[in-house]
Amino acid sequence: MSLIQRAPDADGIWREKVVGSQPLDGLPMPLAAWWPGWQLFSAYRSALLRCINQDASPSVSPIPGVTGQALVAGIIAAGVTQTQLCDLLYDQSGNARHLAAPSTAEAPRVFDFATQTLEHENLSLALDFPTPPTARTLTRADALGLTGDPALTIAWKGRFTPQVALGPNVLALGSAAAPELCLFGNTLGPDDLIGITSFDGVNGASWYLPANTLSALHSYVITKPATGYTGATWNLYVDGVSAGVPTQLAAAAVVLANELTQLGDVPGGGYAYDGTLEGLLVWGSVLDATQLATLQTFLDSV
Repeated sequence: MSLIQRAPDADGIWREKVVGSQPLDGLPMPLAAWWPGWQLFSAYRSALLRCINQDASPSVSPIPGVTGQALVAGIIAAGVTQTQLCDLLYDQSGNARHLAAPSTAEAPRVFDFATQTLEHENLSLALDFPTPPTARTLTRADALGLTGDPALTIAWKGRFTPQVALGPNVLALGSAAAPELCLFGNTLGPDDLIGITSFDGVNGASWYLPANTLSALHSYVITKPATGYTGATWNLYVDGVSAGVPTQLAAAAVVLANELTQLGDVPGGGYAYDGTLEGLLVWGSVLDATQLATLQTFLDSV
C-alpha cells in the first residue's frame, strides 16, 4: 500500500510524493520505532497508537492499520464528542517498547474536538504536546536495553513552538533520576540550538542553527559513536544536511543506566516539550551513509 500526498517543499512549490506503507524495510530494525502516522516495517502489522477521551474514558482505540488515515476513519466512525489523546504509543520495532502517558492530563493530543482538527504536519498524523498548563509526556521504565556507552542513531521530525522557557526536552535516556542523555532544543538565543547532553548539561554536544529553524517543520538525525561525550565525533543532520562540527561541552565517559525512556520532558519536569512530533526512532548503532539516505528519503516524504 502507498499514499500519494501533495505538499509544499521548502521552496514553497507543491509536489506529489509517493510514500510506501513500509518505507524503512531496507534498514536494520531499530531498538524502538514510534511513528503514529505510518507503518514503517512490513514485519509490524499492529496498532500504531491508542486513544482515550479527554475525560479518560475509553475511546476508538486501539486503531490497527498502516497509516494514520485509519485513526481518522476510526474517529469519524465513532462520532467522538471529546478531544482525543494518545495514552499509548506502540513500538514498531518488534521489541514491544511501547510508551505510555503517566496520566490522562499528560497524554499528547491527537484530535482537537473544539476545532475539529486532527493534529498533523503536512499530511502526516502528529502528536501535539501543548503546554502550559500541563507537560505532555510518554515514558517507559528502561532505556531501551541500553547501558554503558552505546553507539546511537536518533531520528525524529517535528516542530518546536517558540519558547518561553529554556531547553524543551524531546527525548531522555538513562537514569530515572538524572538521564545521561537528554535531547533538547532551544529557541531563546539569537540562534536556535539542538543539544544532546547529560542531565546537568555539563557533558555532551550542541549545534547552533539559524534563528527560527526549530519553529518550522524539519527532520533531525543525530549519530553518536561509542566514544563518550566526545562531541567532535557526533553528527547532526537537519533535513539530511550536516549541521557541521558541534560545540563540545566537557568530555567524559557515558555510563548509561537502563532505567528510563521519556518523550516530552525530563524526570521531575520543568523542561516540557511544546510542539508537534511526527515520530522518533532509535538505533543502537551509527547508520552508514546508504542507510542514512534511505532514512532521509522517508523523512523528506512525510
